[in-house]
Amino acid sequence: MADETPLDESPLEEQRKATIAKYTEAGKLPKDQWITHDELYAALAILYPSAVRGRDVVVAHMVEPETNAQLSSAFIALWKIDGVPEPSLAELMQAVAPHVETAKATVRARDVRWDRNARLDASDRLITRAMESEDAGKIAALKTYRQALRDVPQQAGFPTTIEWPEAPQ
Repeated sequence: MADETPLDESPLEEQRKATIAKYTEAGKLPKDQWITHDELYAALAILYPSAVRGRDVVVAHMVEPETNAQLSSAFIALWKIDGVPEPSLAELMQAVAPHVETAKATVRARDVRWDRNARLDASDRLITRAMESEDAGKIAALKTYRQALRDVPQQAGFPTTIEWPEAPQ
């Protein structure tokens, strides 16, 4: 005989209700205290280095469907770190507070590297065309540009202040 558990009493429904309660609580935080899910994951990686993202802990924040604008601070949607009880939102925010700036810098550095990699990818086509046309000056300029892109993480202001090299025409 099939399981006759009503949907509103199932573990999935309990998890859904718990997630809504966490979202509601996270939405009550002042906006200047919000952190993104990436920032929360980065802070949790400092606090719990052996925890695996997506297996031991899942975080989320609600977004506006049409614009993807963040509507709440990030919160823990699922917590399965062995031997560690799930913290309340207040406990979580207190625990991650000392790590938020480091987490924000980590996320910013990742985003800058993604931007840098997109610029490198775009320059691949340019260097291929320059090589096909055997334009030695253009090839040299593109090599210099690509090296400057690779050196972006070594800039003194990285990741908050970036001086992007200008792509050769």
